[in-house]
Amino acid sequence: MEVLRTPAERFAGLPGYPFEAKYLE
Repeated sequence: MEVLRTPAERFAGLPGYPFEAKYLE
């Protein structure tokens, strides 16, 4: 499974995504 890391700023202001971006190794 390839893990894609989306920049946190991409989630800023997204409705339904009030969470911090957390990455699992």
